[in-house]
Amino acid sequence: MRVSETRFIDPVCFMSVNPQETDIYADYKGEHYFFCAEGCKQRFLADPTKYIKPKSWWDRWLEKHIQANEEEFGPEGPECHTKILGPPGSKCS
Repeated sequence: MRVSETRFIDPVCFMSVNPQETDIYADYKGEHYFFCAEGCKQRFLADPTKYIKPKSWWDRWLEKHIQANEEEFGPEGPECHTKILGPPGSKCS
């Protein structure tokens, strides 16, 4: 899911991913999906429909919130988020 011009959300773990910084992706039904780790990609490929659902009002609100946050603070987010969540680019597995 695209949240800005340079960021996508990993559909498995919901981590923000910069497609220019990863080569872990999959194509499904004409869409590109980017992943933070190979494990997330493999989970997605095993059952894509589990991770691709119609967007709810909450999902649409979150996308707008994430996009506004990146426009205001850049892809790293505000400093307070970095202190809580760790440095940008931290990956889950």
